Amino acid sequence: MKKKYSELSSIVRENIDDDKQKALIYAKAYLAKAKKENNQLGLGTGYRLHANIIKDENLKISYLDSAINTTLSVDNKFYPALLLLYRGGIYYDQKKFKASLQDYLLANTYAKKNNEELYYTIKFNVGIIKRQIGNYKEAEDIFNECLEYESKYKDFDKGDMYFSTLFQLSNVYYETKQFLKATEINSRGIIETLEREDSSRYYHFVVNEGINLTNQKKYSEAIDSIYKAKDYIESKDDLAVVYHYLGTALYESNQKHQSIPYFQKVDSIFLETRDLLPSCRSSYEKLINYFKEIKDPKNQLVYTTRLLQLDSILNDDYKYLVKNLYKEYDFPELMSDHKKLISELENSSEKRKYWIIFLVLIVLISMILLSYYSKQKKKYKERFELLVDKQKFQPKEDNSIKNSSKVLEEIDEEIINQVLHELENFEKSHSFLRNQITLNDVAKLANTNTKYLSKIINHYHQKNFNTYINNLRIDYIIERLNTDKNFRKYTINAIAEEGGFTNALSFSRAFAKKTGIKPSYFLKELNKGKNNISIP
Repeated sequence: MKKKYSELSSIVRENIDDDKQKALIYAKAYLAKAKKENNQLGLGTGYRLHANIIKDENLKISYLDSAINTTLSVDNKFYPALLLLYRGGIYYDQKKFKASLQDYLLANTYAKKNNEELYYTIKFNVGIIKRQIGNYKEAEDIFNECLEYESKYKDFDKGDMYFSTLFQLSNVYYETKQFLKATEINSRGIIETLEREDSSRYYHFVVNEGINLTNQKKYSEAIDSIYKAKDYIESKDDLAVVYHYLGTALYESNQKHQSIPYFQKVDSIFLETRDLLPSCRSSYEKLINYFKEIKDPKNQLVYTTRLLQLDSILNDDYKYLVKNLYKEYDFPELMSDHKKLISELENSSEKRKYWIIFLVLIVLISMILLSYYSKQKKKYKERFELLVDKQKFQPKEDNSIKNSSKVLEEIDEEIINQVLHELENFEKSHSFLRNQITLNDVAKLANTNTKYLSKIINHYHQKNFNTYINNLRIDYIIERLNTDKNFRKYTINAIAEEGGFTNALSFSRAFAKKTGIKPSYFLKELNKGKNNISIP
């Protein structure tokens, strides 16, 4: 029996995380059906389903191009507006702000006709880009319009869009030195997030008020606000901003020595991500000035070099803002200082020459480490994807071991089969979740002795007893984390306890040994995701 469009798309969505190959087969079937029936709406959805499955961003865009082109003349609540929003989001992540803005603006012309919710979602994204490229007045007007709309629906979906709009408006106000308006918005956000017991958003508004106070030169209050919230901010971009403004407040209040570690944290994030928001650029200016004042040319050169690297990246990623970025150190002056510092170090004593060699080595080592960390990050991502892909993660049976006739000759074959059967029951019943279970405990359950049990596990599972138990527990925990959203909210300690481990440390070691990644990284990646509007 031929399947309906709704049945095919439902199968795709059900398998998109666990079985991409199956999802792709049904996406192709959906597209083939639409082509056969010359169904434009079906063609758009078919291409979009392919874009959802494919990881490669260029291929995603190619499928979305096809989806958009086939639905431009379709009068639909979602198409082509949602497709343009999707493609615009990819361009935004690639920092292709012009292309992203074009897609958002075109999407808005379609959504405005018949989808108010989608219209304001797109408008919010337009506001972010307007703010990103420095068109603050337009961004302010857009966010105020969105806020008026979202205020009517702030109890929907935990108020995600409402609080996001409030936060963006706060950013615009402190960036344009509208301090009273920024405080009003931050106070509103703080009060409402406290009422909802939403601690994550609460600390973001606290930080924003700290930034607002820094811009007003109220440094003591700013330090208090930002320091209070800094440990609750998670994303690298946000942390860099937090450290930058905390360092700035300390630096400008004559606590320069205390400010330097925070500026160096900004630098560490830049070295790790090779990305930094333009607002954090002056961290390097202050580092350069500080080491210049204390007559430390080596560190002055390090951070001058780093600022040149950052400016090169900002020039590519934020070309709209470049003319406004350079303040105390513009590019020609930076290059001049850079050459001068190198010249001074080269013409100094032999000891200074050794320092130059040392600095070069540091740069080389940094580049090697950056390359290593980049590869590690990719490797961790691949390992994570294997863990959430159940088919790939399932270990294959080694039949050559089980069928060998020359193994465990001192143990009767009937006993071996009985023990293996009991071990299978042991695994199915999740008895391995008992805390501090021993070899002797399992031997009793399997009606055998510890010597036989140990040998059978060593042979048939190719691991010792402790590793066997730990791996069963890790498999159980991974399965629960993949399928139970509430379980993901547990602390590492609580997850370890649920899995039968005595403490978080032993759990983390066992998890890393089996999977190659830390449980904290697995949880973080599992919880990542963006709010999407899905078609009914």
